[in-house]
Amino acid sequence: MSTAAEHEVVVERMIKASPQRIFRALTDAGELEKWFFSECRTDPRAGGDYRFKWRSPDEPDRDHDRFGSYLEFIPDERLVFEWLGEPTGRFALPKGMRSIVTITLAKRAEGTLLRLVHTGWPDTQQSAALRDSHASGWTFYMGNLDRFLNGAEDLRAAHHAQQIGSR
Repeated sequence: MSTAAEHEVVVERMIKASPQRIFRALTDAGELEKWFFSECRTDPRAGGDYRFKWRSPDEPDRDHDRFGSYLEFIPDERLVFEWLGEPTGRFALPKGMRSIVTITLAKRAEGTLLRLVHTGWPDTQQSAALRDSHASGWTFYMGNLDRFLNGAEDLRAAHHAQQIGSR
């Protein structure tokens, strides 16, 4: 029998930045494009929506979009949003799958503890592979967020052959 914890992706990272600074980087489209997806559109508020486009200049079969609504929006503390995607393509999400990403920010003496929990993965073999892929992706991108906030190199192009600087 499987447990709920087996169907979650959890990433925690201590970041040397304030919760306010991190929250802005998580919700402002211009900032998201500097460390996360290639193109971003956001309406950052409870009930607002977003659309992120991941693009590869050399491998268009890897291109994919993620979109959804912001379900909870507590500035500088908590962000909850749907994680939806198209059911076709190399990085497809299963048809009808609605997963949820919750990000909490907790101020600490050494910075901010970011905790990301991605839930809603169906109990299937395909879903397990997608969950593992997302665990790797979320770990990389939270590290890239940390690099962005602390003035280090953006590793998207080098590590993922991802298009950056689309705007």
